Amino acid sequence: MNKQGTDRSREERKNSSLRLAFSVVMLLGGSLVVVITAGHTGNVFSLVQNIGLAFIIAGVVSLFTELVIERWKPNVADSIPEMIAQLYRTGMRMICFPRKGHWRYHTWLLVNDPQELFFAGRSVLHRIQEDFQIRHFAPVEDALIRKMHEGSKIRVLFCNPTWTLIPALAEEEAQQLKSLYTDLATSLGIVARLWEKLRDQALQGEIEVRLYQEHVQYAYHHTRNM
Repeated sequence: MNKQGTDRSREERKNSSLRLAFSVVMLLGGSLVVVITAGHTGNVFSLVQNIGLAFIIAGVVSLFTELVIERWKPNVADSIPEMIAQLYRTGMRMICFPRKGHWRYHTWLLVNDPQELFFAGRSVLHRIQEDFQIRHFAPVEDALIRKMHEGSKIRVLFCNPTWTLIPALAEEEAQQLKSLYTDLATSLGIVARLWEKLRDQALQGEIEVRLYQEHVQYAYHHTRNM
């Protein structure tokens, strides 16, 4: 353990000891007040006795929290650096927020080497097409075919347009139902044109298009050089 970790551990033990001492003081003080006021009548004694009982309850709860809950909960602070390191090891990182329209999501188009590409979303291909049109790029299907010529492996995942719960999804996301269906139709059109152009071609790469039916909002963009 490094010096910073040792100092932090020492500080945590000190704070824990202080909380325990304060809890014991509340518990004993409350008990003493209850014992002293026992057998006395009157509004003042009743009020003081209730305050003593409140101190007892607060002391018991504080002791339970410190001795049981705090001792058994995972050390989140220690795990955060490892979580961040794990994200970097897997290549996952936040590029931007929000995702819409950001140019860095399309840098894969500039790479000529084989890549692994994975695009997922409610109707993800329509978003790529809109971004391509703004930048005057080639159609999405032609870009994907070029990547397959280079030996890339491509996976695409978007929502099943025949799913009966699509209206509910649109309502939950405050999106017009017609707009969602239009986006899905655009993505299906890209897949249809891709199929027409691929039918008579033998390419080094491969592409897999799948549909999902889950409430989970898939929004995933992954690229990796092979």
